[in-house]
Amino acid sequence: MKGFSSRSILAILVAACIVTGCIDSFREHEKEKNFVLVEEYPGVCLTNDLTALPLATSGHDVYVIGELHGTREIHLLFVTYLKMLHETCGLRDVIMEVNQHAEEEANAYAVGELEEFPATIWNRPDRFDVLEYIREMNEGLPDKGKIRVHLVDLDIAPQGVEPYTYFYMHLVELREELKAESINIPPVQEFAQWDETEMLEVVEALEKETEDEKVLNELRTVRTSIKFKSGQNDFDLREEAIAQNIQNVLKEVDRAPLLALYGRYHSFKVRGTYSWGDPWVDRLRDSGTSVYSVSVTAASGEYWLDYHVFDAGAEGFYMDDVLLEKDTPLKALFDIWADYEIAYVDLHTITYLVVPWQASGHCPLECGTSLSEAFDGIVLFKEVSPSRTS
Repeated sequence: MKGFSSRSILAILVAACIVTGCIDSFREHEKEKNFVLVEEYPGVCLTNDLTALPLATSGHDVYVIGELHGTREIHLLFVTYLKMLHETCGLRDVIMEVNQHAEEEANAYAVGELEEFPATIWNRPDRFDVLEYIREMNEGLPDKGKIRVHLVDLDIAPQGVEPYTYFYMHLVELREELKAESINIPPVQEFAQWDETEMLEVVEALEKETEDEKVLNELRTVRTSIKFKSGQNDFDLREEAIAQNIQNVLKEVDRAPLLALYGRYHSFKVRGTYSWGDPWVDRLRDSGTSVYSVSVTAASGEYWLDYHVFDAGAEGFYMDDVLLEKDTPLKALFDIWADYEIAYVDLHTITYLVVPWQASGHCPLECGTSLSEAFDGIVLFKEVSPSRTS
């Protein structure tokens, strides 16, 4: 290129791009500064832009963000993904790991019909910021396009709250809805002294008062919540109820796609060890529902759960220890590419990753299990912060 000035070289390059139709590569240059494909590991990329993550936006009935609980960054990812799905496939129905009893008020708040949310009926304060994000998003959407919230979990009380609190409120509300005042539900202090049999008798009496499928479904949730509280605190009991509730939502929305925010241990696409049982995602897949599931966690920082702040890098949160190759865990990507805050792994492309030994005793999957069987992808944040602190 001797004899050419820098300006001449640039002019030739630009002209060549125009001729070959690749001028877009110049326009993509700025984007590339915020996104890098890791050539050594096909299927792995890093970014600082949530919208650049190559998550699936079509072809599935249910999309799942399997989260590390109570982090601001993961909740922002969820809402960003919601916007992507809303724009690409018209998705407007969200599933959340929150007690079913709070659904009516949650929707009223999300669409702006309720100015103040009655927080005492909501059993997952670590996720309340997500409801606020959805409310903000709905402000810019027409009535027929607003995001709807579906709460599909049991009426379980978080740590520090009396275990009967939420299903008691649910029972009382259903009795009022059915105008079945003749069915005795005592004051909460007396109800708390009842055994499981007495509580279930109320459920059975209310079931005889209606043929409404939605109400009967809610009563099934209450029934399972009572059993869960009464010593049958097993994973299978809860997962089957969640799977049934999501199937009911799919029927209600005429099989329109759903986006779910749930804990990572619920979002495996395969059966776990005996003590953990079969997660709802795998149950849906067994029934013919197409599920896309991404595990999202962090290498460091803090998260908020059950009214406490915990270390996100503590023992048991093992995804950052997954080995890309010997002595190179996922978290090492942030040392090599220090300018990036988010790593993504496409488990359809990089298929040899397995559950590491660090997960032993903390994971529903045995060490050595293929992660490609369990998830479609992994999103790893370098650091996260609590979704709330009090």
